Amino acid sequence: MSEAIIQSTVRDVEFVDGFHRVSPSESYLFLNAKTDKERKVLILWMNSSKEKKGDIIKSLQAATIKCCSDQIRPVLVASTVIPSVNGVIWAGVFSAQDQQDPENSALALYDISNVQGQVRGFCPIGGKKCDSE
Repeated sequence: MSEAIIQSTVRDVEFVDGFHRVSPSESYLFLNAKTDKERKVLILWMNSSKEKKGDIIKSLQAATIKCCSDQIRPVLVASTVIPSVNGVIWAGVFSAQDQQDPENSALALYDISNVQGQVRGFCPIGGKKCDSE
């Protein structure tokens, strides 16, 4: 029997936010990740309607969230879910981590109702390779 654990090969990870939807039963986690080469914001999604914890973890999907087209802001500072009938609308405040820049932060809206894929460094134990994206 395999353990229900999400494996991470990324050493510097900061949990920023997360939420659970009841209908359909889904869980979302938002993370700041820092590697030797870059910083990025990640969203992890799991289907929480599965009966076994191992099956929930195996449903893990992930994506990188990028903001913004005018200037790279690779750090998520805060977020919230906006009630919507048509999908999952999420708002995030992103930072460039440059306090001297008057445009350091930006607010961005995303429809995150269809998170698919995987990101380098995160996978269920016994699942896909953690080094592909």
